Amino acid sequence: MLSKKIDRALRICSAVQELRSEVESEMCDGDDIREERYARHYLLELACADVATVAGVRTETVFRQFVTGFGADEDTMMDMVLDFLEAPGYARQNTRFVAVLYESLSKTDALDEFRQRVEAV
Repeated sequence: MLSKKIDRALRICSAVQELRSEVESEMCDGDDIREERYARHYLLELACADVATVAGVRTETVFRQFVTGFGADEDTMMDMVLDFLEAPGYARQNTRFVAVLYESLSKTDALDEFRQRVEAV
């Protein structure tokens, strides 16, 4: 079983993947979310809200845990998530996002489950 922090980070990543095209079409000129800071913030906020609803906690709690729980700011975390999502399947294991999550694993986190969840995104 994975810790809440790792589980929620992977869920946020999945939600970003699902919501990205919708946010890009609504808020971005030229469909490049990396150039629109507000759109990136909004996308992260929507993803956190989805995860918070499932977890039964406040959106702010999920957002704060994601942004501060890994020792990086919001823009850096979103860059890592976007890099992860844009990487080809075989290269995802070598992204900064996976490295940050791996470094944050606790002794109770199962490596096999972590690998499976990363591959499932």
